[in-house]
Amino acid sequence: MEPLYRLELATLPDRADVIRPPGPEDASLLADWFYDYGIDIQATAANQAAHQAARERAEYCIAKGSLRLLIEQGQPVAMSDFNAEVADLVQLGGVFVPRALRDGGRGRRVVQRHLLEARNRGIRTAVLFANNPAAARAYEAIGFEHVGGYRVAVLHSPQAARTPA
Repeated sequence: MEPLYRLELATLPDRADVIRPPGPEDASLLADWFYDYGIDIQATAANQAAHQAARERAEYCIAKGSLRLLIEQGQPVAMSDFNAEVADLVQLGGVFVPRALRDGGRGRRVVQRHLLEARNRGIRTAVLFANNPAAARAYEAIGFEHVGGYRVAVLHSPQAARTPA
């Protein structure tokens, strides 16, 4: 079970980092990052199908518009995305810092700036789950509070949702 975190965005201090949405020129970089992300979280095998899936996800995220890139000296150095948005709540996901750039606070910075942008649009609460202790420490440093557990269940075959009688 993964730890589940929550943050009320009113408590989030301001941050001056530069973020931007990705454009078509970022597709190759994002495909590489999504491939590495899948390997890092052990969600995919290192194969051609994983590379293709990463390219497709990069194109989807560029079109979707919720992903943000942290920019340093004109170059993307980290990313953050929202998996879902409902009313005034977002679920954060897709946070990634390339291996060579880790341990410099970039994950924390891109998340905080991304959430400030969301707060300015009227989002009040963010939730996320952390899949490793380093990520958990970064989220806690921003102010996220551990509120429970989270588990993803992947079913072997689709199941129809049923309304309780």
